[in-house]
Amino acid sequence: CMSWTWFLSNLMQFYWVAPLALVPLAFHKKAVWPRIVGLAVVGMFVLVHVVMTVVLELDVNGDVLRRQSEYFWIIFQQPYCRVAPFAIGLGLGYLLDRTNFRFCMGKAVVCIGWVTAFATSTTLTLITYDENQHLLEDATGWSRTSRVVHETLQRPLWGLVVCWVVFACTTEHGGPINRFLSWRGFLPLSRLTYCVYLLHPVVILCDLFAYRVFAYFTIGYV
Repeated sequence: CMSWTWFLSNLMQFYWVAPLALVPLAFHKKAVWPRIVGLAVVGMFVLVHVVMTVVLELDVNGDVLRRQSEYFWIIFQQPYCRVAPFAIGLGLGYLLDRTNFRFCMGKAVVCIGWVTAFATSTTLTLITYDENQHLLEDATGWSRTSRVVHETLQRPLWGLVVCWVVFACTTEHGGPINRFLSWRGFLPLSRLTYCVYLLHPVVILCDLFAYRVFAYFTIGYV
């Protein structure tokens, strides 16, 4: 059983519900109410993500290193706790379509956008360090409220960071980052990503089962 393919079921469900927003948004540009309905559906997806994550995390009070079984089954793998980034992407796609990939921004706005995106992504990557250290040291970990806030906001914020990169690059505000990400050398690698996603745990397990000595895991190793 390829248990790591749970995310494929999430994607399938996202594709099923996406027309609820995309069909109204596809109406003629002069039709206001259908577009309002479509954007409201996008907002509803984000609201469902926030409400469900808050309610469930208040009950579970776990993460990838604590109460793992309950956390993975009740929160981590559930589509309603992951739909916000998908909804944000729908909104970005609509914006790019409406503007025909042309959006004028001043250099100051572009600079602020990139700095904010970099700061947000760095914060999301490093913010759990002190919480994870709690497992190794006799220190106080995060409170329940802190875990709820982090679990609720981390995926939407990361989705916004990715959306900014896509938006800036497709509207010619990406500069050297756009030139790097548009390098043709990434094309063959991009076509391998799905295969790598399906097979990478098999490679990891083969490496693990080939060990002749005990493997000692640390937070840093994980």
